[in-house]
Amino acid sequence: MIRLDCEDLKRGLADAAKDLANTLLTRVTDDHRVENKSIISEFTMIQTRSLQPPENSEELMSMVQFVEEARTNGMIKLNERIRNAMERLQYLMESYLFEQGDLDLNAEVLTWPQRINPVFDKNDELIEASKLDGEKQLLEKKEKVMLELEKLRQRVDEFNEYGELDMMGQYVQDIRAVQKRLADAQESISWLNKEEALYKYPVSQYPVVDEIASSIDPFFKLFNVVVKWQRAEKKWTDGAFLDLDSEVIESEVDEYWRELYKIQKFFNNKFKKLQVRCQLL
Repeated sequence: MIRLDCEDLKRGLADAAKDLANTLLTRVTDDHRVENKSIISEFTMIQTRSLQPPENSEELMSMVQFVEEARTNGMIKLNERIRNAMERLQYLMESYLFEQGDLDLNAEVLTWPQRINPVFDKNDELIEASKLDGEKQLLEKKEKVMLELEKLRQRVDEFNEYGELDMMGQYVQDIRAVQKRLADAQESISWLNKEEALYKYPVSQYPVVDEIASSIDPFFKLFNVVVKWQRAEKKWTDGAFLDLDSEVIESEVDEYWRELYKIQKFFNNKFKKLQVRCQLL
């Protein structure tokens, strides 16, 4: 009879199985540690974003959306991950000796759901304060724009008194300054409309902007064509006689006449409308 001694083989297989089990246990523990850090990172990010004061209305609305998502779907997903982590922890506690750092991570993960609620409460206060501040800035900006538009309207009315031929160049500069101010006001209006949309307010309309722009244009054309005429006249009278070209001069004169004719029609119509208003008063 042949007798086989398998003790060494059994011992070797047992040791190999034990090593494999330890390897798997270490792998599970490492994965558990990584997941814990990921969960903590998610909560930390939520806390940071929830308590960071917004610098403008866009950031405020982005914060509102972020916190709303974090409070609902975000917390559902995180709580599910924490439940899975607790199940792994219960298994590992029976098989693995955790170091203090791992114990601290486990404790932090388990306490975050309670710790995040005060963060959301502070966020509510921050959002409310930011909204009040934003609405205040919106109203102040709106008042400034309306005041500026009224000043511009009055400034355009002053152009009716402009009539000094020697001042035409300055008049053109004055109109350009008004056009620049009007463009700045339009930029402010665009900002206001965007803010109103963010706060879900009715979007304000400013028809006076088009009125001012349409009132400026004839004055600009008038003063500009006079300046061009003055420059051309100076060239014709003070320049070299041999450089003059009768056909070019005639063409330029015709162009100035056509422009002035169009402008004259506008001011005639404007004068007639003014007469009608005076008769009605």
